[in-house]
Amino acid sequence: MKSSDNQSLADIARKRKRIIYVDDVNYSSMSVKSRLAKYYDIFPAESSYKLFVFLENFQPDLILLDVNMPDVDSYETIKNLKADERFADIPVIKALPKHKETPIIIITTESTQEHVNKAISPGASDFIVKPFKPNELNSKTAKHIRISNEMRRLREENEKLYG
Repeated sequence: MKSSDNQSLADIARKRKRIIYVDDVNYSSMSVKSRLAKYYDIFPAESSYKLFVFLENFQPDLILLDVNMPDVDSYETIKNLKADERFADIPVIKALPKHKETPIIIITTESTQEHVNKAISPGASDFIVKPFKPNELNSKTAKHIRISNEMRRLREENEKLYG
């Protein structure tokens, strides 16, 4: 990780961004939490259902989704988010520039182009292949939160200028 990435992580940490990590495997959840908790508040969810419970209470800055889940896989979860009007304010899911950006990163053991396309096409921002490299997890997380913050800042400036 470059020192500029470390500085960005430090800048982001001052405002304690919130990440929901959806994975039914406790070991994976603990691994992600141990790598990211220094910089972010991590909310582990063991199912897609639990993700929706969290979304009823707050809007996260990032959602990390494991592909294989016992109730509903991540592809179906993204489709469910798209179909649910309560979550229409998540533009990575319903791409409207006036809403807050909430990136979704898919975490999968599959690295074929077919799986990458399957993850990105319903609305995921990126993907990480398990077992993930800690630097990759850190840098992709920081990158998508920086993009989210910039999108929000630009939207707010636009609203000030044009009402």
